[in-house]
Amino acid sequence: MAHSKADQFHPTLFNQANWCKIQSHPARIIILTHLLEEGPAPFYEFNQKIALAGPTISQHIRYLLKYGIITIQEKYPKAIYALNKAVCGNLAILLTELQFQFSINK
Repeated sequence: MAHSKADQFHPTLFNQANWCKIQSHPARIIILTHLLEEGPAPFYEFNQKIALAGPTISQHIRYLLKYGIITIQEKYPKAIYALNKAVCGNLAILLTELQFQFSINK
């Protein structure tokens, strides 16, 4: 059995890697962009914008919830999704710092 070496990496690196994974599918980018531009939204709005089956969109939403990028508020009879602005803000700072490091090391 392989031994994990995850503890040898700084948590900030894991945050940057997770943010890159989150942005690695167009459906997730559409969801995040919609929430950023339109504010909190129910599932049906994503279902209208994304040309994928409902269960597939749900999988992408679960992925975003897993990493805390979005939050869910149950408002019977529907769930309303919103950006977790604190988490997104922290990730944006990390990516800005990473971009800056790349630009000075050209």
